Order: sequence, then structure tokens, then C-alpha cells
Amino acid sequence: MALFGRGRNGDGYPDVIVGSDKHNADRGKVSVYLGGGSGYAGTPAWSGTGENAGDLFGRSVADAGDVNGDGYGDILIGATAYGSTTGKVYCYYGSDAGLGANPGWSVTGETANLYLGRSVAGAGDVNGDGYSDVIVGASGYNGDAGRAYVYLGSSSGLLSTPQWTGTGGSAEENFGRAVSGAGDLNGDGYADVIVGAGFYGGYASATGKVYMFHGSATGVVSAAAWTSVGSGTEKYGIAVNGEGDVDGDGFGDAVIGSWAYDSDRGRISLFHGNGYDSRLVRLRQFKSAGKELHPWGLAPANDRSVQIVMNATYPLGRARAKLEVQAVPAGKAFGAAGTVTNISDTWYDTTTATNGVVITNLVNWLDKDTLYHWRARALWAPYACTNTGITTAPFPPHSPWRSFEGRVDNSDFRMGFGSTGTMFMVK
Repeated sequence: MALFGRGRNGDGYPDVIVGSDKHNADRGKVSVYLGGGSGYAGTPAWSGTGENAGDLFGRSVADAGDVNGDGYGDILIGATAYGSTTGKVYCYYGSDAGLGANPGWSVTGETANLYLGRSVAGAGDVNGDGYSDVIVGASGYNGDAGRAYVYLGSSSGLLSTPQWTGTGGSAEENFGRAVSGAGDLNGDGYADVIVGAGFYGGYASATGKVYMFHGSATGVVSAAAWTSVGSGTEKYGIAVNGEGDVDGDGFGDAVIGSWAYDSDRGRISLFHGNGYDSRLVRLRQFKSAGKELHPWGLAPANDRSVQIVMNATYPLGRARAKLEVQAVPAGKAFGAAGTVTNISDTWYDTTTATNGVVITNLVNWLDKDTLYHWRARALWAPYACTNTGITTAPFPPHSPWRSFEGRVDNSDFRMGFGSTGTMFMVK
């Protein structure tokens, strides 16, 4: 089962994909259930079945992202036993009418016993072109050494040949048994990928190993930027997943599963992106005329407004962002009476720059002669959300709230009495 985060019909609500690979003599079946204001529908809006008995269609399913940039989410489905375990992967494209009856793209394994589609995942935007890309695992390649492939998205959908191919270094390693997009682990604006080789060390003594590869302007780079090996026979890397930004530092984070750890008790390990540093946020406040407003300074009251400025980045690569700001009289909690909330009108391209995009938000209708405290956060949407007819999520994902540094006595500025202002310090 996988959460279909962008929504296959563009209504802004996430949908869910459910695979049933044993359906109808192992032919397999996949169903999509629509999300809505009251939860998921009780009956599927779309279903697909395997081409042949024994295909195991739906052994793996994933949200592919928006691979053709039309603003609608697409899905990936693996059928690992297709063609006597050669394997096949399908991508169905979303539209305003939902998912198509036929796949918009498919790829078949290159050799027998490849098990292509043993794992499938959205990779994020690994080359920063605004289209989602995908990663596909084939754990049976070359004596179960395993292999993984990255296919790039484009205006016409997924390309037919892989941009990147990675191969396990030893027999029985099962490189590609688990694959995932990792988000932007190093803050360079390109999504990265992780590949698990849960049987590294051989089936008799499967220690397990995980590889991480960085994205770049040309796609996933050939050499692993990071590897991690398990201990004992824990089958480290049997499952891998990008977890978004769990600590709010602006970098993607990832989890690794070890199902045989401690007499099959199992273990999950969380790794933070970038190690220690956070990405630049750089909160600033200005008078409405664009002049700097020092901490605890006096803002001219004639406009009853201030400008809040913040760098917005997306921890999973390239996307769109808005800036949400809340201002509240000092001494009150955010959300209390008197709170002013404003969200910028435009969805801005976060770009592939390390420091993202600078967004300015004008907060209006502030009360005169009042001390204010404020906070800001980035709201996120898929890159193609600005396309005509696309509805963004009613409650979009967002960064943590950020507060202005240097405040004293829980206040950041005072709204003045008249048209001119002088510095005012809280004592």
C-alpha cells in the first residue's frame, strides 16, 4: 500500500494505492481510493489487473509524483513475475478524469529471473527540471547481485531508457530489493535516492548494506556518496524510505529497516540529511516601504503593515512555495483574538539553488501603538501546481514555524502612532 500524495484527480486531497498481488490466480490487482474532506472513499475509483495469471501485478506500488508535469499525480506498479520472473513496471498517468485505463509507460526486464519491479518508488526530481522521476529495483539481476534504475520524467512522461543504472557488487546481495527517493539530503536542490541490499554478505550471513546516490543537473551520479553496512545477520537495508524532513532543518531524512535484528525482533534506524547544519532561512522584517525594521523597532502606522522576508527551500528537491505569516500582539498566543494571518498570493519556484527562493509577504491591518510578535513558515506544493485547472491541497505540507531571532520580551516590533517612526526599545 502507498499514499498517493498528489492526488490522481488534482482535487488537492491525497489518495491511496492498494496492491493485491495474489488476486485471481496471482494475476494481481491494484486499486486506488480517493481522499476527500471526510476521509477515503469506501469503493475504489480505479482498478487495474495484471496481463497474465501469475504476473504478481501489484507486488509493489508507489506514488510516482508528477512525471509529465501536468499537475496530476501518477502511479507506479510492479509485476515482478511477469514473463517468468523477468518482471515489468507500469506507470499510469493521472488526469482530471482520473487514472487512465491503460498505462502511459511501461518497461520490461532485460533478462530472465530479473524480478524487475521488486520495488518501485518516486525518486523526486533528481535533475531539477521540474518533472518527477522514478526509481525501480530488480533484485534478481546477475545471480541476485541486483540492480536499480532511475527513469527521468519529461513533458511527455517517463523516458524509455534509464538515466542511471546501479548494480550490486556481489552475488546474492539483492541490490535494489528496496529503493526510495531520499529527498534532498545535501541541500543542493536535487533529490537523492537510496538503495537497499538487504542480503549483502550472502543468504547464509546477510548483514545488509545501504547505498545513497546524489542527484545533480544531469541526474543521479554514478558513484555512491554514502554507504552503511549492518552487523551480524540483521538484513540491514531490507527496507528503505525517505521520510521527509523530520527535524525541520531543511534537509531530507531517511529510515532503514533491519527485519532480522535481535532474533528477528527488527529495528529501524533514522539518518538525518546533511549531518549537522541547517539550510538558510534568514528571517527579516522591513517597514512597508522596504526599509529595514530593526528588532524591537517602530513601524510607521500610516500603512498598518510590515514586510516579512524569508528564504524558502523544499527538503525533497524542487517544488513551489508560499510564505505564511502570523502576527499577534505581544503576550498573546498565536491563534488568539487579534492574530493576523497572511499567505502570499503566488506559488514561487524554490529552484535548485542551495538557499532556495526569497519570498516577501506584506502583513496588513495591524493595530497602532501595539507590540507584535510574529512567526513564518513555507507552504509547499508540487512544481506543476501553477498549471491551469490544478487545485492545490487544502492543507498543504509546510515547514516548521520560524521565529525572528533577537526578540526580547516576546516582541519583535511596535506598530507606531503616526506616519513617522523612531527606534523604540523594549525595556
